[in-house]
Amino acid sequence: MELSNGTALERAIHLSKFFWLLPGVTAGRCPVICTANASYNRAAWNAAGPFDDELFTGDALLAMRAATRGHAPWFEPAAIVEHSHEGTAWLYVRQFFRRGQEFAAARAVQEAWSRWRIAAHVVTGLFVPLLILARTASCAARSGWISAFITSFFYQLVFRLAWSVGEMAAQVDLLTSRGISAHRK
Repeated sequence: MELSNGTALERAIHLSKFFWLLPGVTAGRCPVICTANASYNRAAWNAAGPFDDELFTGDALLAMRAATRGHAPWFEPAAIVEHSHEGTAWLYVRQFFRRGQEFAAARAVQEAWSRWRIAAHVVTGLFVPLLILARTASCAARSGWISAFITSFFYQLVFRLAWSVGEMAAQVDLLTSRGISAHRK
């Protein structure tokens, strides 16, 4: 996934959304693939589908289902799609918060998480941004993006915190009286 523009904000958004899909990262299996640059053969699609187009994170959930059903996503760095990011930092903070909420609820439902697992994620939620930023730094170093990582670090930290707080909000909601069954379709 290549970036078409280059401000610090745009680099931060790009790294926050696609750090494991940067040109220069080694080809191989990956946990999630984005629909901006994905294809599925018929067997994988039939095993994992359908794609939930009502969710922003539907592509991640589809890739995760494919992986659990024997069709793990493969990253091919030569298949480059150019991506752009427009908007303000505040727009992306809100977007990351909402997507974190959505992803946490949908993932817990899809994977049938227990209340204990949800509670563990709430407790560890504020440490997750540090882990993701470490992974981002590693991918950035391997792909020649370390300068972009460093110069956009503050934005990335804020975006990662917004996502994690969104996840934690959804997980707390799942632990309340509504529970996980309220989120199932």
